[in-house]
Amino acid sequence: MKRFARLYADLDATTSTRDKLAALARYYAQAPAADAAWATYFLAGGKPRSVVPSRLLRDIALRASGLDDWMLEECYLAVGDFSETVALVLPPPSLDDDTGLAQWVEQRLAPPPKSGRIAVISGASGAEPATNEERAWLQTMPDVPVRATGSDLGHGFEPQFAMNIALACLALGREKLFPPFDSSGIERAYEGPLDQVAVTAVGHWRGEGMALVEAVR
Repeated sequence: MKRFARLYADLDATTSTRDKLAALARYYAQAPAADAAWATYFLAGGKPRSVVPSRLLRDIALRASGLDDWMLEECYLAVGDFSETVALVLPPPSLDDDTGLAQWVEQRLAPPPKSGRIAVISGASGAEPATNEERAWLQTMPDVPVRATGSDLGHGFEPQFAMNIALACLALGREKLFPPFDSSGIERAYEGPLDQVAVTAVGHWRGEGMALVEAVR
């Protein structure tokens, strides 16, 4: 996390494209792959889901800084960004923590998964060994319902991923997963609530990937 903070400070401190590129090159040459992936996400404008409500963050900032409410409001008006305001008024950290960016995001900031409320729509093409590898992975999560659309609808290769994302959106909109396509044992009936659907595209020579579709209610 410290390495990414230094990178951000270096980028913010200069308007020189050459200096910015040099700072990025230094960071990516040293950062672990997982940290570098999250750094790219944030630098490209990505924003994770809010973990701490703004009101709670405001109360914590007031207690930690000792400022009156009106003074924090004046600081916010001067700075223009609430998160940056909080970072500026908080006292210096007392702990020396070298935890990496990926660990911070995935283990400390990410909200806990909603157990029992996620399903998987598999777009596996049937090509081996990728399809069997995905099946083995799915079998490690016996409580997660799976739907393999290729079993009933055939496989359209590149369009399959987009179609399965559309099916995931429809299922989340109805708040109900559609019935199993086959009785192979991979798919099972599920009538419970549904908040998330993971959509996979496995067994292609291009275009493999995964998407997480979440309901916004």
